[in-house]
Amino acid sequence: MIKHTGGCYCKNITYSSEYDPMLVFNCHCLTCKKISGEAISTAVTFYESEVEFSGDMQIFEYKGGSGKSVYKHFCENCGCRLITKVDLIEGFIYIPIGTFDDWNSFKPKVELWNEFKSDWVGEFDCVSTIFEDNGTLDRIQICLENLDQRE
Repeated sequence: MIKHTGGCYCKNITYSSEYDPMLVFNCHCLTCKKISGEAISTAVTFYESEVEFSGDMQIFEYKGGSGKSVYKHFCENCGCRLITKVDLIEGFIYIPIGTFDDWNSFKPKVELWNEFKSDWVGEFDCVSTIFEDNGTLDRIQICLENLDQRE
């Protein structure tokens, strides 16, 4: 049974999943700000195998803070970013919340790179965990703990 669907702006690329995300998070890092053009990037975490994509994506690769590669998958027609994959955490993908058809059903529980949070951004009642950096190991633990709570 399909629970969540989404896609790019021009609808050349669509996706669906039978699962709820393992984690929803806000990222305030400088890279996300530059790549998204926004003050906050909000994304959901899935295992790559849990989401089915249709359509061809282009890939932009760069080195993350760890020195490992990060891959941004996007629609070549409308430019919409649909997936982020990182070599540091293989098997996980991050999907920007705004590309979901039901984007309003997700609430971030975690904030990353709070040291770069814009001064004018307030606190979020739904956020329970805040990291001054990327909190990679802690985020993996949170994802694993959420596995048994997923529908």
